Amino acid sequence: MNERVAKALEIVRLVNELGEYDSNVIGMAAEIIAEEIFGMKKASRGKQGIDGHWQRNGTERTVQVKAWSEARVRSKRTNTFLRINDKGAADDLLVLLIYSSRPAYDVLYNGQTDAIGYREEKWARRVIKFGGVIGMMPNEQAKAIVAGLPPVLPCIVPSAADSC
Repeated sequence: MNERVAKALEIVRLVNELGEYDSNVIGMAAEIIAEEIFGMKKASRGKQGIDGHWQRNGTERTVQVKAWSEARVRSKRTNTFLRINDKGAADDLLVLLIYSSRPAYDVLYNGQTDAIGYREEKWARRVIKFGGVIGMMPNEQAKAIVAGLPPVLPCIVPSAADSC
């Protein structure tokens, strides 16, 4: 793991110590991983649905990076999903699971955006689930990832003045 990725994942872990404020931090870490590990060149700010560009089989392709926190996956389990608007959708999609309990990540999907999920015609968007027939991976594989997540520790409040 290179230094930039290690720093980003450590930031996620540190923010998690403060509470569940990690959605923007998770996205930041995912984009740094896409740049450093997958060779993504970041797009200019404001490009709706496009986070960057990368080379695949000698062709420059657009990419959207999505990330889920371990808390979200633990909560939603294999029912975790995302939606992507068809209009302006990137050629490729990279979905990462970013751990907040330790400096680590898993690649959940790395491929063509239109190759997974199903299309909601009414809203002109694609729905992509974590596990299942139309998911990123077979349901058993998704269940194994969920089962491997560390348990949530119970909140113990030492006095009425303190909170979790």
